[in-house]
Amino acid sequence: MVYDVNKRSTFESCCDHWLPSFREVAAENAVIILVGNQIDRCQGNEDFREVPQQEGEEFAKEHGLLFVETSAVLNCNVVDAFQRLLECK
Repeated sequence: MVYDVNKRSTFESCCDHWLPSFREVAAENAVIILVGNQIDRCQGNEDFREVPQQEGEEFAKEHGLLFVETSAVLNCNVVDAFQRLLECK
């Protein structure tokens, strides 16, 4: 599940809609990763960030999800996100 760290509504959508939907149809042992994306947009100005990294980490931990923050623009953690999923298989 991917949300924009600069738009709280996208995080809330993951929490309130997408995770329950995934849990309904996924296998019990399915691995789900929560990805906070577009960290480049708030780098250098945390005022743009609407979802703190710690909040994403805590939600993921509470619900048994993997967690990573990424930026395709900065090439930051994008490959790592997929590698973490592969390591769980």
